[in-house]
Amino acid sequence: MGDALRPALGTLVDSGEASVSLVLVQQVHDLDDEMALGIVLSAELVTWLALARADVDMDQYIFHECDESADA
Repeated sequence: MGDALRPALGTLVDSGEASVSLVLVQQVHDLDDEMALGIVLSAELVTWLALARADVDMDQYIFHECDESADA
């Protein structure tokens, strides 16, 4: 996963010359699809991101139709 790159990125971030980000956007259209729910980051990835001084930005959008009759 770019072991030589992560300390260099961390040094650039610490110097203020760069920023590092992992941006994840998940759109869920089927609430019954178990594979579509949740985001998993491995311990190895979290360690890599930490050493690279990376920010993590996660957005999750759930699209579903509301049952209007349930509110009546």
